[in-house]
Amino acid sequence: ARVTGLDGAPRLLEVAAGRADSEDLQIDWIRGDFHQLPFAENSFEVVTSVFGLIFAERPAEAAAEIARVLTPTGRLAFSTWLDEGPIAGIQAIFERRLGDPLSRPDAEGDASSDSPPLDWGDRDQLRLLFADHGISIRCDRQALSMTAESPEAQNEAWFTQHPFWLEAADQLDDPGRDALREECLTELRRANEDPSGFRISLPYLIAMGSPV
Repeated sequence: ARVTGLDGAPRLLEVAAGRADSEDLQIDWIRGDFHQLPFAENSFEVVTSVFGLIFAERPAEAAAEIARVLTPTGRLAFSTWLDEGPIAGIQAIFERRLGDPLSRPDAEGDASSDSPPLDWGDRDQLRLLFADHGISIRCDRQALSMTAESPEAQNEAWFTQHPFWLEAADQLDDPGRDALREECLTELRRANEDPSGFRISLPYLIAMGSPV
């Protein structure tokens, strides 16, 4: 396959490129915006996103761009978190400290609208979103098992590598960062399924489909 990877974060592109090089994979990496994909119509037979599309500030525009670059027989697949389990607990902590990290303007990008933001974990909302752009999708529930040496190790990895945690560090003072770190660690300890190490189960959806 000929593969192109796109992301808005330079650091994540560097990480992805390093992993691809270690596997001897030839991939073109582009920094870009999924609201305005820098590709021609009918460019891709497959468009996929792993917990990335869910951060679209204007979901309708992102869906329209996916429909535009997909071939008529192309396929779409992306993953999205469900609002339950440890991820929901972590998100609630961020909401208290920073505001909702997954909250976005409505699908037309009007931040002043009374319309609620898209719930990426709602199957019906996802179907309607992509149906408006000629793509029929179905959703399957899955669960991701995340493991680490300990809750402390996982918490530290997030705070030193994950974009949410890094962004939070820039927005909070030292006491605020310490409090956020401690609250997240408490949630990870509460959700831990492996007393001898660390394991949590994270429910999510895989949405799959193609142009009608």
